[in-house]
Amino acid sequence: MRYFLNRLIFFVISLWAAVTINFALPRMMPGNPALAMFAKFQGQMQPQALKALELQFGFSDKPLYQQYFTYLKGLVTGHWGLSFTYYPTPVTTVIHDSLPWTIGLVGIAMILSVFLGTALGTFISWRRGGILDSILPPVTMFFQAVPYFWMALLLLFVFGFNLVRQEVS
Repeated sequence: MRYFLNRLIFFVISLWAAVTINFALPRMMPGNPALAMFAKFQGQMQPQALKALELQFGFSDKPLYQQYFTYLKGLVTGHWGLSFTYYPTPVTTVIHDSLPWTIGLVGIAMILSVFLGTALGTFISWRRGGILDSILPPVTMFFQAVPYFWMALLLLFVFGFNLVRQEVS
């Protein structure tokens, strides 16, 4: 029971730290998303619209602690505001549209990894002492140590750019 309580406390502290950092980082950076959007319109937007955008994105003149508690309340109640990237689309809509694709990709990756890992593990154990038994574990350990986003970029480069370029030629 103590183990689960320690894990729960660690989870709560980690969640609070992630939420707080997510709140603090945009406010510590110079400017804000409303100013970036204002600059994108190259003077075709009224200054009053800039103030309205800042309020929509949650950047107000209130003290920082009040903004933080408003942010926490919005997180808990599901009012996550508008997307900076896909303005004026709400964040919940962006998540709703992206979630099926994410679940599909993660599901396919998990199924492939389970079947491929099981098949390779079974084959290596069946052929104990063979060449694959000495080569495959270090190779898989190397790929396991590579961060997933680097591996994704590498695979995108190989399969998305190099192989497509060869087919077009």
